[in-house]
Amino acid sequence: MDEKKYLDKLTKCIHDPEVRGEVREEYAAHLADCMEALQKKGMSLEEARAEAVRQMGDPVKAGCQMDHIYRTNVDWKMAVWMAACGLLIGFFVLFMRTAYYGEELKNETGLLIWTTVGVVFVVWGFIWSAVEKYHDMDLFYAWANNWNGGGVTNSGLIIGIGLAFLASDVKDILLMVIVFGLLQMAERYLIARCQCRKEERLLWEIGEASTPIYTHKGKAMIGQKEMKVCAKKGEIAQGRPVMVIGLKGFCPVVVPV
Repeated sequence: MDEKKYLDKLTKCIHDPEVRGEVREEYAAHLADCMEALQKKGMSLEEARAEAVRQMGDPVKAGCQMDHIYRTNVDWKMAVWMAACGLLIGFFVLFMRTAYYGEELKNETGLLIWTTVGVVFVVWGFIWSAVEKYHDMDLFYAWANNWNGGGVTNSGLIIGIGLAFLASDVKDILLMVIVFGLLQMAERYLIARCQCRKEERLLWEIGEASTPIYTHKGKAMIGQKEMKVCAKKGEIAQGRPVMVIGLKGFCPVVVPV
């Protein structure tokens, strides 16, 4: 096994793209230093390469150890944001209900409308949360073509609004923040795990572009299966060999080779 195959196997087990690049550079430097030291002892280049790789140990085991150290599938930023939205909006709406809408909510029709609005927002929020995680969106993002006329929102805000409509007192707000927060974290964690498994299966695989591939769309034959892919940058011509270097959401990101 040469150093490239060793590094490919090692980094295939690491799911954080930034960490993967740093670990690859670090291990490549270690291999280079080791090879240089072995050559100074009289080994040939090929002998030094083989011995350096052997001394580095099992690449899969090393990669799993690095992944265990750096991995973070729990979306803490979204959890904190959702809790903040739920608490702030919840207490504001509770104040409004107490001060201005108490009479309306005493009849069944008003309470039904209020509850229905809350359920719609919560369901919409959880569905949209899955969409965000599936496409690997940032915590804050603009919808529309550009900032002029677009807006900024996310599922945490939507769930927070729904929570505010459903809660009838402070205890309800606190309980729902905890329950909805845990449910959203679990939802996004499961999607992240599915992403990791797909990335582990496809990372560094080489295929061929079935269509022209752009940064937003394209198809390639990888592992005897045609799949949707996107280019890291620029355009990749049809028929060009490509290599998977990561995922954008669930879409493999490829570069020409």
